[in-house]
Formats: sequence, C-alpha cells, structure tokens
Amino acid sequence: MKNINILAMTFFLLGLSPTVSAESLMRTFSYCDATFFEKMKEYPALNDASNALKNMKLDDGEQVSVNLNFSPTGIVTFNRFFVSHSNFDKYDDFTYLGLRGQYYFWGFETTQSFEEVIRYTSSRIAILKVGNTYIYSPMIRHNLQGQWVFNEYATQDYNLAPNAAEKMLIIEKDEQRGVVRFLCTLQGKVTDEDLHYVGLE
Repeated sequence: MKNINILAMTFFLLGLSPTVSAESLMRTFSYCDATFFEKMKEYPALNDASNALKNMKLDDGEQVSVNLNFSPTGIVTFNRFFVSHSNFDKYDDFTYLGLRGQYYFWGFETTQSFEEVIRYTSSRIAILKVGNTYIYSPMIRHNLQGQWVFNEYATQDYNLAPNAAEKMLIIEKDEQRGVVRFLCTLQGKVTDEDLHYVGLE
C-alpha cells in the first residue's frame, strides 16, 4: 500500500495548498500580535522555535535564537528565528539613539537579497518605504489608558510620548551581518497587557 501524506490530504480537503497555508502564516506574522505564536505551533519546521519560546525569559540584552531552514512561500527561505529585548530606561538621563522605554523585537532572518525579499513581500502586502527600511501595519497606543490604533505618523520623524508605545512590522537590511531581517517591534512604555497582546507573555 502506498503511503498517504496526511498533511497534504488535509490541505487538499480544505481546498488549500501547503504554500497557501504557509503564506497565511506570514500574513498572520505581519500583524505582529499573539495570533502568530499560536499559528506557528502548527508548523513542524518551527517546532524548535516554539519550544524555545515556552521557556523564554527575556532579560535586558538577552535573546532567544533558533537556526532554521524554513521557506513558507517557496521563494524566501528564513535561516533564523529570534526574540530579543532591550531596556533603554536603564540609561536614565538620556535617550539612547532616540529610543526610550522597553524595546522588544522578534522575527526571521534570511540571507537572500534585500531586493528579492522586498519584491516578493510588496506583491503580497502594502509595505511602506521609510528611509532604507520598509514597514507594515504600524500601530500606536498614545497613553496607558488608550487602545491600539493605526499610527498615521509612522513615516514621519517623531518622538513617542512618555506613556505611549508603538508596534509594527519592519523589513531591514543588516549590512554588517549580511542578512535581511523580517521582524516585529514593540517599543515604548510597554505594559504586561501589551506583551500579552503581541504574544510575548
């Protein structure tokens, strides 16, 4: 009897291809919320990343890093998944590189060209060019009592208010390491509720 690929059969019955399902994973990731971390558990190629996240305790300057060979679309291959945190409040009397508060970022790296990544991504979602980077779905919480809303100032030069926080998808080229980073960021006056909202707690 021939072996039956149960996963492929499931996709067939649902009217989906594995590539379509994987693309939906990346679209979920692009919103930078907790839905992505739940969905990634469905992908065997991301098991190591999921397991690392279970024991994650991000102190300032520490990082969760998992090597990958994951091509969710068959075009862009991700080589690493990571989560990191920095506490810029520790600098007290000055703002470090224009950043203040807590800074979390998580996502994927690829060794493929920046141009290739941008070309493919821009054919799927409406990314915005800001300087040498691209962003998507910028959101802001203006104060501790506020709700997350679309950040209409994301493409402008501005400073966050003391009790504000922002999050967005960023695609950027790391010239020094020769990789392209496809990542979500959360920064500012980050609360426990914010961490729960994005899936980091």
